[in-house]
Formats: sequence, structure tokens, C-alpha cells
Amino acid sequence: IINKEKYMHMDDFSSKSLEIFEKIDGQRKGSLIDVMDKTKTASGARLLREFLKFPLLDSQEIDFRHNLIDEFLINSSTMNRIIDYLSQQPDVERAISRITANINNPQDLILIKNFVNNSEKIFFEIKKLTNSKFQNLIPSKKAQRKTKEISELIYKNINEPPPINLNEGDVFKKGVNKKLDYLRNIKNIRQKEIIEMQNKYGLLTEISNLKIKFNNIHGYFIEVTNKNCDKIKNSEKYNFYLIQNTLNNSRFQTEELRKVSTEILNAEEESILLEKKLYKEICEKINQIIFDISLIAKKIAFIDVISNFANIAQDRNYSRPKLVGKRLINIEHGRHPVVEASLIKESQEFTPNDCYMDNENFAWLMTGPNMAGKSTYLRQICITIILNQVGSFVPANLAELSIFDKIFTRIGASDNLSRGMSTFMTEMVETSRIINEATEDSLVILDELGRGTSTEDGLAISQAVLEYILNEIRCLTLFATHYKQLCFLSKEYNSLKLKTLKIKKWRDEVIFLYKVVDGISEGSFGIHVANMAGIKMTIVERAKKILANLKNDKFQKKADPEKVDFLEYDDQHIKNYKNVQNILDRIDLDELSPKEALDVLYTIRRNY
Repeated sequence: IINKEKYMHMDDFSSKSLEIFEKIDGQRKGSLIDVMDKTKTASGARLLREFLKFPLLDSQEIDFRHNLIDEFLINSSTMNRIIDYLSQQPDVERAISRITANINNPQDLILIKNFVNNSEKIFFEIKKLTNSKFQNLIPSKKAQRKTKEISELIYKNINEPPPINLNEGDVFKKGVNKKLDYLRNIKNIRQKEIIEMQNKYGLLTEISNLKIKFNNIHGYFIEVTNKNCDKIKNSEKYNFYLIQNTLNNSRFQTEELRKVSTEILNAEEESILLEKKLYKEICEKINQIIFDISLIAKKIAFIDVISNFANIAQDRNYSRPKLVGKRLINIEHGRHPVVEASLIKESQEFTPNDCYMDNENFAWLMTGPNMAGKSTYLRQICITIILNQVGSFVPANLAELSIFDKIFTRIGASDNLSRGMSTFMTEMVETSRIINEATEDSLVILDELGRGTSTEDGLAISQAVLEYILNEIRCLTLFATHYKQLCFLSKEYNSLKLKTLKIKKWRDEVIFLYKVVDGISEGSFGIHVANMAGIKMTIVERAKKILANLKNDKFQKKADPEKVDFLEYDDQHIKNYKNVQNILDRIDLDELSPKEALDVLYTIRRNY
């Protein structure tokens, strides 16, 4: 049962945009849950997914989880021991679901026994912690006593490792049941007699390779090669009768062997029926305390998730967010957890950023170049808020956050051809949902609104939507756009702040610094991004000329009067560029002296 009043609302569109459970391409690797899931148990992994799916609205419950993480960090040695025990925990929830469904797998009993014994060790460590709130995670003594009794019952009765199927027999230990021991003893005694028969028949018939074998059709039978078939048929010392011929062998039986075979099979069948009865009795006892086992499983899963959050906070330098009653986002040196994790693998550092929004400054209008990090920044603000409301610490040096009832994101372009919706139609449907459902306590992220239609229409829609948010909804909003014309709204609305991403120009190159600053972007630098993406140099140079004409109002609908020959572009320029790149790639910069570096530069200038 999901009580919507207890959880933050985050729809599928927003979840996909933020890549909470999977990336846009459908892969789990590189998603938020992939980076945040270092849980040790299967039940803990499932619970973490539930946490991320349903962030909390209750500040007391969030604070409770933060307190537990703090306690784990203070007692890191205890936390590490608990994590070691958790890594040994079996998936008891699946085991009890199979038992209640009467799926007879004796290995499930061993899973329950191991789970109960391991849980005792975890709760013993929990008792050492000073925070009294941790004691709520320890089940009642009555529940522990019941589960302990079941664990001991399983230990006394079930062989380890048991067979997967009850029909295989040997599930129960020797000495558990006298009748079961008697039936097994019949089988063991008679099997010795069969070995003696095999030796006796071999001597009587003078067939050295005579074997007594078993299958489910004939039971026990004598098998010889076809060349010895007449030898055994004509035996005068014993009465062998043929039961089957195969391609290479002949199979026989005697009255003596048939009786022993029947007795063994009957005893084996009876012992398996008895084992099934005994197994059912144990399962019934487990079903009587299934609630207690499930309760302990839930507590273990919760401990797993909290210790996971604490372990991540310790390893990645996450900080505890402060919960505030008023509307506020105050993040200092915030990072995107997924991007940061991928950069660390490449021995690179993530560029952190700040964010401050409150009742007076509740909207940001962000302009900035393509590839400068706008979308990453927008996502990291949302993810920081989600992590806070699931009870985790956050990737920032400091965070003061209010509780948000809903998060809406509109990031990136997509279509839905199966429903007959174009990219722009999809964009408008998502925007409509945001406008209709957002409240003053929501967080709204809109990125590149209106890009799916003409410039005039897109600009008009973007301005109208932004004005509606500023006037009517008044929720905390991050509005990223390439329409710099919207910046004039900051003069009419004091609550709207202009932000951009810092860049550095060097000759014809643009260096992205990934730093959010006050101001308006100089441009989108789309041609520079096209060059980075590998668009042919001829196209890039032509685009620069067209852009220059547009800026100088010289653009005409006719073709440019000067001849455009994409094939005659200076290929030597590209060749020189690659040669210089090869030279630089071969140089070990750490071993280069200043004088040698200067010599290299002179050589490059002289030759290229």
C-alpha cells in the first residue's frame, strides 16, 4: 500500500530524465542506483530501489536515517563488522516465499538457518551502538527466541548441504527418525547383497565384465555384452531370463535379484514419503513464525541500506544535509555523484558548484554554451534533493535543504512515435503536466524548452511558461535556455536571477570551466561543439562564414555569391594539425625542461 501523502511525487518522465534507475539507453550501469548501490544483501538492494522510488516527506523520518548514518560513521569499526556479516546473508525473503508457496527445496531451510544465525551477530553489533534509536532496529526477544528455535530445529534435522529435490532422499540426518533409519538400513544392506550377487554371477557364468546396474524402468538388472549373451542364456547353474536387448548389450534378471530390487525400491519409496512428511512438519512450523522472520528480514534490509549510505558517505566525502522549514536550497560545492564517480575512474576531478535559492530568489534563468555542463548541473541539484529525502548524505561540502513535495524535470529532447507524438508534442505534454501539477513546494527543472519548433514559437512559449511560473506557481525553478532574449525578464522580476557557465577563450578555442556564475552567456558556441564532435573541417569553416554573415545581417536566402567547394578545402591544414597532435602526444610533459619545451614550440612554428 502506497500512501502518496508520505512520499515525494516524481513521475516516470522525471525519473528517466534524471537517470535514477537506468540511463537513457536503458542500461543500469551509469545510473544513480548503480553508483549508490553498494548493498550486501538482495533484500537491501530491493529496499534501496524502493527508497529511491519513494523519497520521504516526513522530516522526522529523514532525520532519523541521518542520525543512524552519523552513528555508523562515529563507530566505523562496528559498521565494518556489520557489513562483513551482511555480505554473508542469504536471500531469506525469496526462501520463505518458496516455502509458503509449497515449493519444496530443502536448501531453503538451510538459508533460513544461516540467515537467523547471521542476524544474531548483526543485532549483537547493533546493541553496542550508543544511539538509542538504533535499538528500534533490534527485533523483540520473543521474535528472536522463535526464530532461534527454528534455526536449531533445522540444524538438528537437515543434512548440509541438502539435495535440491525432496525426491532424491537423504534430506534428514541419521538419528532423526527410527523408522527412516530402518528403511535406509534396508537399502544399505540389500545394496551390499547386490554387490555380492554381481561377483557370484560373474564366477558362475565366467563373464568377467558382468555388471548389475539400475534404471527407473527395470530397477536392478544384469548387463552383459551381446557376444556373451548366449553364454548367460545357456547357463545351467542359474536361471537368467532376458528382459531387454540393446544395440551392444543384453539385460537379464533373476528371481533373487528381482526380489531384492523390489525390496530396495519399496524401502526407498517409503523413506522418501516419510522424509516428505517430516519436511512438511518443519515447513508448517516455519509458516507459524513467518511474520517474525519477515520482520527480521526487513530490519536487516534497512540496516544494509543505512550502512551502505554511511559507507558511501565515508568513502566519497558526502556531508549531512541540514533540514530547514522554509523554502531553501543552499548547496556549497555540490557534485553530481554519477559523473564524479566516472571521473574518479579516469583520475580526474569533478568541478563543484554552489546553489542558493530561497523565497526571494526562487527562479534561475541559465544561459550557457553547449557542452558547458548545464544539464549536469541541473540534474545534480535534483539528485542532491532526492538523496536528502531518501535519508542519505549528499555529495556537497554543505547543504541546507527544505522538503520538496514534487520534482519535475524536462531535460533533453525525445519523441514518442508509438503514440504518434513528435519531439515537440512530447515536450509540450510534459510541460503541460508540470504546469498543472506543480505546487509552491515543488522543484521544477526546465531545460531547452521550445527548441522543437521554430525560433519565434519556441521563444514565445518559453517566455509565457516562465512568466506563469514566476507569477502563479512561484516554485523553486531552474530554467535553462539558449533564448538569451528572455534575460530581459530579470528587470521585471526581482526573484529571477541570471546564471551562466564560465568559459575561457584562447585563440579560436573555447575552454569549458564548468563553473556556474552570475551573468549571461556570450553565445552557444555550437560550431565549436560541432568541431569537437568530429564534423569535417570544411563544414565547420563554412559554418563560421555563414555565422559571420548572420551576425553582420548579410545573410540572404540566396546562395552565397562566392563559390562553395567543400572538396577543395585546405587538406594540408588538417594534415599539419594531425602532425602537431602526434608530436604533442609523444612528448612526456613531466620530463620536459622549460628550455626543451621552448625548442619544441619553435620547431612546431617553423615546420607547420
